[in-house]
Amino acid sequence: MVTMTTRRIARGTISPAVATPAINVKSRYGTYSGRRTFGPDTGIFTHFGRNLLKAVKILTYIFLCFFIFVGVIATRGSLQILVTQLYNEIRQGNIRNDRTVTEDAISWLLILIICIPDLLNGTMCALSFLFGDRTLPGTKCFQFILIQLKEVLHVVGLMGLVFRVMPFVGPVETSAILAAIPGIPTIVQAIFIRNVHRSKWTIRLIITVVTALVMMASVVVMCVFNAGRGSNSTEDTELMIWIIASCVLLSLRWVETYITRNKEGTENKYNTALGSSGNDGDSFNFLVSSVLRLLVALVLISQYFCRGIRGIETTFHLFRNIDHSGNNGAVAMPPSNCTPSNTTVCPTPYPYTVWLPWEILPSFLVHFFSSALVYHLAITACKLCMQRVCFAIPLVIASPVYVIATFVSLEAGLDWSQSMFDGNRPQASNSIYMALVVFFAAWIAQVWSCRQAWHEPTERLCFREKLFVIPHYCSPVIDLSLLHSRRRMRPVNMTHGQKAASTSKIYICATMWHENRVEMKQILSSFYRLDLDQFSRKISKEELKAKDHDYYEFEGHVPFDDAMTTKGNKRVPNDFVEQLIEVIDEAGSAVHGRNITLGPPERVITPYGGRLVWTLPGGNKLIVHLKDKDKIRHKKRWSQIMYMYYLIGYEMLEQNRPLFGKESNFDDFDKSIFEMLPETVRISAENTYFLALDGDVDFEPEAIRLLVDRMKKDPKVGATCGRIKPGGSGPVVWYQRFEYAIGHWLQKSAEHVFGCVLCSPGCFSMFRAKALMDDNVMRTYALLPTEPRHYLQYDQGEDRWLCTLMLQQGYRIEYCAAAEALTFAPEDFKEFFNQRRRWLPSTMANIIDLLGSSSRTTKNNSNISYLYIIYQTVLLASSILGPSTVLLAMESSLRTVFPVATWVSYVIIYVPTIIFIFICLKFSKNTQLNAAMVLSALYALLMMAVIVGIIVSIAGDGWYTPTAIFLYILIASFILAGLFHPHEFKDLLFGVVYFICIPAGYLFLIIFAICNLNDVSWGTRETQKAVLENPNRSRKPKIKEAEDEFSEAAQDVLASIVKQVKAEKVGGGNNSCKDAFLSIFRWANNLVVLKSLSTMQTIFKNDPDMSDETTPAGHPLRQGFSIYRKTLKVKQSSHAIDDESWAKKSPQRVSDKEDSFWKDLIQTYLYPLDHDEKQKREVSEMLEDFRNRISFGFFFVNGLWVVIMTAMTQVKESVSVTVYLRDMYTFEFEPLGFVFLMIFAVLLLMQMVGMIAHRHETLLHVLAATDLRSDSDGMLAARKKIQEMSSKGDESGEVDLEFSTGGIDVESVENPEDLEEIYEDFQLVTEKVERKPRIKQRLDLDRNYRKTVRNMKRRQTQRKQTNSRVNWKGRGTNGDVDA
Repeated sequence: MVTMTTRRIARGTISPAVATPAINVKSRYGTYSGRRTFGPDTGIFTHFGRNLLKAVKILTYIFLCFFIFVGVIATRGSLQILVTQLYNEIRQGNIRNDRTVTEDAISWLLILIICIPDLLNGTMCALSFLFGDRTLPGTKCFQFILIQLKEVLHVVGLMGLVFRVMPFVGPVETSAILAAIPGIPTIVQAIFIRNVHRSKWTIRLIITVVTALVMMASVVVMCVFNAGRGSNSTEDTELMIWIIASCVLLSLRWVETYITRNKEGTENKYNTALGSSGNDGDSFNFLVSSVLRLLVALVLISQYFCRGIRGIETTFHLFRNIDHSGNNGAVAMPPSNCTPSNTTVCPTPYPYTVWLPWEILPSFLVHFFSSALVYHLAITACKLCMQRVCFAIPLVIASPVYVIATFVSLEAGLDWSQSMFDGNRPQASNSIYMALVVFFAAWIAQVWSCRQAWHEPTERLCFREKLFVIPHYCSPVIDLSLLHSRRRMRPVNMTHGQKAASTSKIYICATMWHENRVEMKQILSSFYRLDLDQFSRKISKEELKAKDHDYYEFEGHVPFDDAMTTKGNKRVPNDFVEQLIEVIDEAGSAVHGRNITLGPPERVITPYGGRLVWTLPGGNKLIVHLKDKDKIRHKKRWSQIMYMYYLIGYEMLEQNRPLFGKESNFDDFDKSIFEMLPETVRISAENTYFLALDGDVDFEPEAIRLLVDRMKKDPKVGATCGRIKPGGSGPVVWYQRFEYAIGHWLQKSAEHVFGCVLCSPGCFSMFRAKALMDDNVMRTYALLPTEPRHYLQYDQGEDRWLCTLMLQQGYRIEYCAAAEALTFAPEDFKEFFNQRRRWLPSTMANIIDLLGSSSRTTKNNSNISYLYIIYQTVLLASSILGPSTVLLAMESSLRTVFPVATWVSYVIIYVPTIIFIFICLKFSKNTQLNAAMVLSALYALLMMAVIVGIIVSIAGDGWYTPTAIFLYILIASFILAGLFHPHEFKDLLFGVVYFICIPAGYLFLIIFAICNLNDVSWGTRETQKAVLENPNRSRKPKIKEAEDEFSEAAQDVLASIVKQVKAEKVGGGNNSCKDAFLSIFRWANNLVVLKSLSTMQTIFKNDPDMSDETTPAGHPLRQGFSIYRKTLKVKQSSHAIDDESWAKKSPQRVSDKEDSFWKDLIQTYLYPLDHDEKQKREVSEMLEDFRNRISFGFFFVNGLWVVIMTAMTQVKESVSVTVYLRDMYTFEFEPLGFVFLMIFAVLLLMQMVGMIAHRHETLLHVLAATDLRSDSDGMLAARKKIQEMSSKGDESGEVDLEFSTGGIDVESVENPEDLEEIYEDFQLVTEKVERKPRIKQRLDLDRNYRKTVRNMKRRQTQRKQTNSRVNWKGRGTNGDVDA
């Protein structure tokens, strides 16, 4: 039951803070003020939140830079200690011709250092291959072998370096050799460098060639100067061979980093051949290479590098048995003159065992943890776009700092790597000085060769596969592996069209129906804020030449359902559209802080109804699509299909038809649609996004930027949703605030981490156009329901249905917690139940569909594994058993708290529930909701008994029982989740309301939803009424309109009488008596109708109040209306409806091309559904039969669970398990309930782990998006200045009345310094101007900005001229005085 609390997927969202007038409006969801009163004021993007994030980011810079730097030094130093001691043990082994236990132990520690990264990587790849990406490599057999050969050679070189080079040279010499390793990659870089920098390739080529020669010369020099280190010529030769071989073999792994493009496709060809990550089947490739590397390492360690080594278990068993005091055969280290030729001074007995100093194991642990820490922190630094400071600098300078510190210690007479142990290594004379020179020469060369490490990534939170060629680390040479595996972030050569297509294009699509004024104002304010933000970005990009990676273009679309109504014989926009037209200026005035107007919209006639087009102050379009339900299908899903097909099919594809080849055929189902698209269109589809909104959502532009980040990070992300916060007041809203918080904190976070989010709510989600265009997504989404479950799955939860299709097609859906939005939540109990009556069945239907297609989904979608399918299956089962679990908990607590008989508790708990089921099956919906309201209140009182019962049960059974432990985990998880969301912590306070309302949410609500599966109505906003600006305006026009309609009808009746008189000549010779009688009867009937209409007009004139809608149904006025309506229907059926006059005098029309597109689209997918009575009855019977079958199964399963658990309780003494604790304390538990409880506990712990992982990811995302520049510096400040100057510039008193967009020089600012100076003058001017209320004015941000810039430049010119005249006069006066 507890896990089910996270099932509710929030569908609401934030209210960004805007400077709005203090207005209080009573909406259907409560009182709303112009300023935000809920949630977002404590968000992370407030002024305090931004400053806090800046401080955290500065600390992150310091933390990452320091620990990466220290970690590299610690890794080098700890490894040097191990290899130095290994050399000492090798010397001891040579004396006695046998290996010591110490030598074996150190060898095994070194082999672990080499193999642990491969072991971890292999494990992760195996899990990914088994439960995720099971794609086999697409490379050819030869390429696959080449990939594995490269990895095997790398591990051979690594073992040669560790076992045959480093033990026989000093720390400075080792550093010199390591600095010279990247010689081969530098040669490759020299070969390919001319392909990137064609204009300056000569200089770069010369420097790179010199760099390669320096590195190769360094290797040769180190071979020469280290000759003589071995005990004989064979060892000297082997040392020189391994110095060269290790440098070559290690560097082969990094060659692909430096392969650059010389022509289209060449880079991909080389990288594919060399096993570049990012290819299909990477998991399989790395899995095989990791296994091969482990096998080769084990073979080499036993057959070549450490012949005769004991097994790892034997080695450490002998080590544990060694007496550290030396009494059991362990003796001190032999003196330095103990050699094979002079054994008389060697200790006895022979052979002997040398004690392994305790410093060795800490050295291994320091190396292991420091290398792993450096690797993960380095990746984090690149993801946060901190590469220069926190990646390149510490990795580059760590080696020289380590070498200098070692050299100083040696000069001071302290070889720290040897002084920790007895014994020493022979030093070659003056080799350390030569090694120092060689190191710095090779180090400078290496800094040049890996200069790509200094380039920041352009994308935030890049995958490590995008950042590094080899996405796993090499522990012994961690700094080199990171520097030379870092990908070269090369600019992609694009044509002008491709660059334009790669710009993020966002279509803001908000569906509307019956929203009130406050809700409309809220969404329109978001449009205005977005428009202002986009305008400032455009100006800073075009004029200040700012590199804005977050630049976007947007266009607003508002599909307005059922927007047209019939008045007389005219189709005109309804009152809700008129309300929108009124509110749009109010919203703009609130955002810009001044009284503005957009003017009348363009009115366009379309095949689906009409279109209102506004141009927002920033130049962006806001298009309201007025849907006439008589011409196009209405409701939310069809509105989404309408705008998605239009914006993709027409704006993206049809408008770019000239780019397509003549042979393009979209009806060819054998090809993917993307194979037929031109490159420009494919890029555009990749970077075009739909922001799906409800008509009452409030959000900040910052939230859009964060959502786009998620989309840019991974092209397989088809949709991403933000953190939705419900607004309003009252107990129902309090319940939802806690429910939404827990649902997002735990459920969505766990889905994001362990698989994919199953539902991206349609009220605030971003979808990728390419994902919608894919096969079986939009085409399937547009299908009509044919089965009963389709009515639930398709229309009752359209957003979840669309997400299910995207998941099945292989796309990932993510959750971005930092992108917040606010929506109004139902405050009324009945409306809340009606809303959830739609959500619950659609949620279950889509999850069942996803689970049923699990085989296909896991095959297509690498993010969904079988473990994730099992996780969702358990959650679904917990949701189904929710009602019975609630009943069992309440019944048990009732018997625990109150001394009542068992049958009494059954009657109190179960009988009302059974009665409620009967009511839901047989009575009207209003009766059901009233019963649910009463029972929810009564059961809420009983929930207090549950609280007491749980406490009593824990106190009686013990504080360590499974129930108590689960309760502790539950409470701790909620508190911990709140602590991880500090700005939302107050939502936990509503947990008390949520807990006592569990019977309402998990018993009566589920029963209500299951029993009303046959009801497919929307359930919310159906009785909403528009409120126009003048409350008295709506009555008189309606009366006048009715009078006009009566007059028209009366004229039609009179015309009919006259026509009849002319057509029928009564009394003629050819007319019978029968004909004459019928003709007279028709005249009389027409006269009666005419008299009725005349009477109606008289009533309206004499008693206008009688037109109120509250008039009783039997009133004569109502009867007159009935006659009129019938007459009007006859009139409308015989005359064409005027559906164009609403567009005023000169209506615009869409182009013939667009008109044809709309007609084809409506005919194919969106034609109005006009079911006849027989079909409606068949659908109703089908849904009712479906409801009966599902409800029977649902209640049977829950009843079965109640019976089983009740029976187990009755025989608890026989089947219970007794656990004995200390002090003879025992407790008993029932096995089935215990298993059920443990499953929930495991799921809750999984969600906690997912929440923590997601919070870490969110923190990184927010830090990466935080700009450290102050509010008075940088492009962020420049955009704010542009916004203020463009929004309020013409209020400065410096308005140029002759200014117009034509015939003048366009003023611009070319750099931030000029903008700062102009802005200072602008502030001085605006401070002097007296602010007065102004009438509404048109606001053009671009015109306003340029006007302000021109005026301020004029002021500067005048001031300079004035100052120069004053200075000239002053000089003249001084000259006269001197004379």
